[in-house]
Amino acid sequence: LEVIDDTLHRNEMSDTEAHTYVCSIERFDFILPLIVCEHVLQILAPLAGFRQAKDSDLTEAMKETKAVYTVIQNERNDVLVLYASAVEYAATIDVEP
Repeated sequence: LEVIDDTLHRNEMSDTEAHTYVCSIERFDFILPLIVCEHVLQILAPLAGFRQAKDSDLTEAMKETKAVYTVIQNERNDVLVLYASAVEYAATIDVEP
């Protein structure tokens, strides 16, 4: 995201669309959901790969699915950690929560 932000800032004067993107990604209400989605997708990606494998066992897939579900449920209780991560990232691009 920092690379995108830097690139858009360099093009800001010459491209109105780039300026619109910069304004969008430099808002905390964009950054927080992005951090949450990234976190959830990191948890789901291995499960997706496991379930799409040709030699995937349905019983093992269900066990893995239940394990991922448990992890996500526990992560819901740790929402402050994700919020803190978003605040930390936002600070790197001078965005206030």
